[in-house]
Amino acid sequence: MQLTGEQIIENDIITHFSGVAVQQQGVDVRLDRLFRLDDEEIGRVPESGKTSIPKTFEIKPDDNLFVLPVGYYEVMLAEGCNIPANAAMKFQTRSSLVRCGALVHSGQFDAGFK
Repeated sequence: MQLTGEQIIENDIITHFSGVAVQQQGVDVRLDRLFRLDDEEIGRVPESGKTSIPKTFEIKPDDNLFVLPVGYYEVMLAEGCNIPANAAMKFQTRSSLVRCGALVHSGQFDAGFK
């Protein structure tokens, strides 16, 4: 079952949100910081066989505008979360972002994640 924006807020699942962010089908989130992943490390399998996180480089906006070449990015959000034991969370790309050519891919955030 998908919760409405109001239900998400009422259950304190999203923290530090902006009041205008509450939507019918969820809660819009805001960008806090943006990092580009090192292209040379994307998809590299370390010799140890363990998962490794690629190096990142922070990207600063120019006059509040990001011009991003094709690539992989890590986003730090202004909001936080507090997922209850009976729920999970997944980000969905808003249609306005898709129309601009941006796709957001997210794994599932499990119950209890903060």
